[in-house]
Amino acid sequence: MYYGRESFFNYDNFEEQSHNTCGQAVIATILDHSGKDPYQIERRFEARVDATLHFSPQRILSEVVRDFGPNWVVKNSLTVRSQIKKALDTYEIDYREVVHKPLRSAAIARESLEAHLRQSQPVVVLIDTHALKMGRRFTLHWCIAFGYDEEGISIATWGKNIRIPWHDFMRAWRCWFVTYPYNYYQIQVTL
Repeated sequence: MYYGRESFFNYDNFEEQSHNTCGQAVIATILDHSGKDPYQIERRFEARVDATLHFSPQRILSEVVRDFGPNWVVKNSLTVRSQIKKALDTYEIDYREVVHKPLRSAAIARESLEAHLRQSQPVVVLIDTHALKMGRRFTLHWCIAFGYDEEGISIATWGKNIRIPWHDFMRAWRCWFVTYPYNYYQIQVTL
């Protein structure tokens, strides 16, 4: 049986800074699904995706990058969790941060993730793209989990929806090369 949403419209990274704006794409995606429009951006019909109205991708990402851009001090090359939470607080979007201690908590983290997805609510997660053979070594990536079944999990990333087997996702979600609290990290959003 499948739990959660069947698909989830999402924005791709901002073209002007495509290598480091996955956090901003996640923020724009959550803002889009919340139904709020703090920037007064006209929505367009996206028949090729899900036949609903969405923000102009470049316009919404430009605004989010301006207000909540990458904020890690080394070359502004990463968005840390506080920046995503700050954006969600500013937009008045309900969420709950869930932090798990590494190594001993994989099963507990997965249970928590599944419980929120069963309510058809998205979960922002941080993954190691190299563990999924989708990126360079030591590369973190923000994406949105939106559904699952016994075989795997569905995530919204890079402007598309993909399915990942549980074993591979759990390995990537562990983010072994960064410190607590980024291992099995999640922001459970309530839309």
